[in-house]
Amino acid sequence: MAFSDNSSATAARWRRRCRGNRDRTWRHGSRFLLSIAGACAAAAIVLRLAASFEMAKAGGLWTDYGLMLMVAAAIFAVLAAFKNYAERQNTKIVLIADEQQSFWSHAA
Repeated sequence: MAFSDNSSATAARWRRRCRGNRDRTWRHGSRFLLSIAGACAAAAIVLRLAASFEMAKAGGLWTDYGLMLMVAAAIFAVLAAFKNYAERQNTKIVLIADEQQSFWSHAA
């Protein structure tokens, strides 16, 4: 019984840690999506350069995966742009100043 209790506590800790990492990653989701887009674009560029220099097996890899990498880079870049726009929309602007913090009231 002690083994199953310990493993369930370990599993619960693991789930909390994974949930925390997922939440932290999604909080800065635009950067995460942009990094995936950059990695896909970099892989496509390297594959294309290798194929143009006629390296072994690079032509076949470019034929098989080149279009998929470029499309994935474009999709992740668009998703990153939307996520960045959504993150920027959540900023609040306070138009009514606090009277104690206002320099206007001290000037009069």
